[in-house]
Amino acid sequence: MPTEPDYRQLLQNAQQCADSVRDFLLAVSQSPQGQQDASLLGMAALAAEHVRLVEDEVNAIWDAFQRTAPGTHEPAEANPTVSMTGDKPPP
Repeated sequence: MPTEPDYRQLLQNAQQCADSVRDFLLAVSQSPQGQQDASLLGMAALAAEHVRLVEDEVNAIWDAFQRTAPGTHEPAEANPTVSMTGDKPPP
């Protein structure tokens, strides 16, 4: 019988992926090639905006997911919301 995935861990993995993509885009933008090529800078900026949009969508999905089946994917301790953007929930 298949086990339920660790949804919180999957969300954290997605956050780390987004961080890696941002690091890559920043490195390309700051490279000598990036500094000399406006189209390369534009592509990197557009890709960064896409990453931000995906993060927003994933956060909305996570929030909806938490509301649909509370308790099945929460850690045993307090229940803070994990955000792909690193935002902490209000106290």
